[in-house]
Amino acid sequence: MKLLNASQWPLHASSDGRRVQYAVGAHTPEALDALELMLEPARWSENYNAFAVVQVDNPSSRVVLVRDHFGGEPLYYYWDRQYCVFSSNLPDLLRQFSQLGLTEPELHQGQLKDLFSPRHTYSNQTFYQGIARVEPGSMVLLMPNQESPVVSYFWKLAPDAPDLMLAHQEDYLERFSDLMEQAMRLYATPEDQVMGELSGGLDSSSILVTAHRLGLQYPLVMHIAPPDSKERDDRVLADQLLAHLGIDADQWVSYVDAQDFDPETVFQVCAGVFAGSAPYIFFMLAHNVHQVVVQKGRKILLSGAAGDQCVSSHAPTRYLKDKGTLQGFRKIKNWLKNLKSPTPAYGSIREWEWDLLQGPNSHEVRMRVEYSAVIAKALGFEYRYPLLYPPLVEFCYRLPESLKRQGLEGRYLIRRYLERYAPESVSQNAQKRGGIIPSTLEKCRQYQANGAFQACFHQQYAKKLKTGHQKLIAQIHGYMWEWWRNIS
Repeated sequence: MKLLNASQWPLHASSDGRRVQYAVGAHTPEALDALELMLEPARWSENYNAFAVVQVDNPSSRVVLVRDHFGGEPLYYYWDRQYCVFSSNLPDLLRQFSQLGLTEPELHQGQLKDLFSPRHTYSNQTFYQGIARVEPGSMVLLMPNQESPVVSYFWKLAPDAPDLMLAHQEDYLERFSDLMEQAMRLYATPEDQVMGELSGGLDSSSILVTAHRLGLQYPLVMHIAPPDSKERDDRVLADQLLAHLGIDADQWVSYVDAQDFDPETVFQVCAGVFAGSAPYIFFMLAHNVHQVVVQKGRKILLSGAAGDQCVSSHAPTRYLKDKGTLQGFRKIKNWLKNLKSPTPAYGSIREWEWDLLQGPNSHEVRMRVEYSAVIAKALGFEYRYPLLYPPLVEFCYRLPESLKRQGLEGRYLIRRYLERYAPESVSQNAQKRGGIIPSTLEKCRQYQANGAFQACFHQQYAKKLKTGHQKLIAQIHGYMWEWWRNIS
């Protein structure tokens, strides 16, 4: 079996005489040293940086492909027992087909149908038949005499994990604080290469507060909504937090709008990087944020993404074991919500969190991390997610329900953490009013109204979409696929 690297990866090779290992994604010399020693699977779960490993056993032609806990280092592969071709992105891998004299794979109809549906299910399959992704936290074993790849997991959460019991409630807050510091010490280095997202929400605020506690200071970027727009942002809260921490917004914050955002150009660039469209559009609508990172010469962007799914868990009330403290109107509201948009049945908040982090409904987290990494790599920087620091996730995942929600108050523990260091308006904010992409989303709607995204490609798939937002997203996907098909 011939092993081929199809992308321009800076591979770090090491060998113990029998096995050769190619390690990717080492952020620091210390991380690289750790990767070079990781010839045994037991060591992979101990590395909390983003990484990918391709391990080759020369005598047996055994190949193992490994990807980090949350998939911060993308890894795609094609395997037909004669060739194993791997890459950090799909366009480079597709180009290898013609060089090997192989027929370029057809589009995967099942994945395309899922792309154009209101609900998405995570899969290790890509939009191209025969090309798969290595799942986060997993190992893929390839052997010449096998019929198919064998997938196993070196890091997996348990839906039925027991509550973590500490002696005093204050102990949970202290442990949470310690783990936040650990995450920042690992991911916010070197400091002179770091930039951070700021939205005014609990997640990005907790990251900034932790950085401030550690004496770290780096530029910030906030995507703001246009004046008099239907879109909203939380700039008022963000500015209050900055003032509370003594951070000069004029010096340290770039407020970004959509003035220089051209959707058609951005979607064409992204289609070239993704070999079509992507299963999630956030990283495309955040392109103007990415441009600020590049202009500032920063190599790391800290993001509060994926906190909702566990660390600052929404903890839906309908999955609480003890609903006795909830008022009747909230029960009725949840019942009506389920009638309108049915959701899977879970026995607990922990089962819900597991599904969003590693189960069939982990699509949003995994695709956001994966494709953000692809576009960031193409632009010369990398995303890092302090709220996806595995020990922090493991700790918050096993918290008792009372530390996720108490009565009508959700996100309980992270609010207690922010109470210590942030103004009350931030820690007690009941509902985030905006996101990191409000202005670009509005500009896309303007382009949609002018017919810019009309394309025949999506029509055969997007028949069941009802809302205006769903139709906009489908048209963007269709536009990108049409453009990619015309140039490839």
